[in-house]
Amino acid sequence: MKFHLTAMMVGATLLFTGGGCIFWQNSVRETAEFDPVSGDRGKEAPVPVFYGVFRNVSGSGRRFMIRRENGQIGNDEYIRWLDSPELLMERAFFRWMPSPASKTAEVSTWRVSCTLTRFDFERGAAVAAADFELRHSQTTRVVHAESRVPVAGDSPEAMTAAMRKAMEQCVEEVRRSLAGIGTEEKK
Repeated sequence: MKFHLTAMMVGATLLFTGGGCIFWQNSVRETAEFDPVSGDRGKEAPVPVFYGVFRNVSGSGRRFMIRRENGQIGNDEYIRWLDSPELLMERAFFRWMPSPASKTAEVSTWRVSCTLTRFDFERGAAVAAADFELRHSQTTRVVHAESRVPVAGDSPEAMTAAMRKAMEQCVEEVRRSLAGIGTEEKK
């Protein structure tokens, strides 16, 4: 009797530990990182610029942040940005609106700083919003840029493509503001 009880316990232990591995082995996911700042370099800034501090007060981190209708915020542990949102936005400016190379040391250089207020997904759209401070000697202007781009699908790749477009639109808003400043200076 003792032998049968021991054999049953050993058999049950092997079944639970060995069988459990079969069920758990397929549930392991690899972390995937996505970079919305890629592709060709953009046009130079319309005026000489250098980039100051880029801050993030949005609450978003490296994980994709998704806002739901009831105010709840969710994210996926396995889908992440390559960098934190403020670093992604800073890289976007360096890539998509570089300063004219020969003019960065001029006195007329504008400093562009950023406070990122949104970098998330809400109701099927990528949302990027920021306050950009444009500063030059005694002049300071604040430009608010906010972009909402629909996500074409539910894959991380589609979400990344939408966030890229939202970021590009923010860069273009700052470009338009700087171009307006450039024409004012020439008058």
